[in-house]
Amino acid sequence: MLPFTIDTYFVAIEQYNRAIWPLAFVGYALVLIAIGFVLRPHKHSARAVGVVLVIAWLWSGIGFHLLHFSTLNFAAPAYAGLFLFQAVLMGWACLFRGKLTFRFVPGVPGMVGLTLATIGAVIWPLVGLMFGSGEFAAAPVFGADPTATVLFTLAILLLSEGRAVLWLAIIPVLWTFVDGATFFVLEVPVGLVFPIMGLVVFVLMVLKRRVPRATVQEE
Repeated sequence: MLPFTIDTYFVAIEQYNRAIWPLAFVGYALVLIAIGFVLRPHKHSARAVGVVLVIAWLWSGIGFHLLHFSTLNFAAPAYAGLFLFQAVLMGWACLFRGKLTFRFVPGVPGMVGLTLATIGAVIWPLVGLMFGSGEFAAAPVFGADPTATVLFTLAILLLSEGRAVLWLAIIPVLWTFVDGATFFVLEVPVGLVFPIMGLVVFVLMVLKRRVPRATVQEE
């Protein structure tokens, strides 16, 4: 049994968004920045997208898990540590080593990536509104909300190229199983979709590694 219900969970999200208002809007700005650099890549795109992902994982780990959700869930500090570790990995791969490039390439991985980005940035917040009060503050947005952050991160990683992408995807994919189990226990069937999406993304990433890397055009 979990120490909270589905209603309590989304109430906690709404309380958190109200506490940091209007910073929740920053999540949407980060989404637009990341998508913009993916659709129109140049030589600084990887670092820009990396900064967005690092901010989101730090924000979710410290702001939501450690400082807010720990009052409801005893496992929240451990989750915070996991998110902080992922932020460090993202920063190392994207900002210091420069081992990733991000760009949209037509095809199955590209379309799945854009679809998953839409789910994380738009559809999941709408689900939050349905279970919450219906007000904007109840929407779980990228950066502030762990689930939205994980889904959008998987989308961006699927739109990336480089050897580091597989190990960067391990924690986000594992988190889809945490979310799936959590929402299953909370009797929310939609949660079962999360691990399926995580596995699909990881398989597509493995298959992409068999395709020669394309050179990113610099503008």
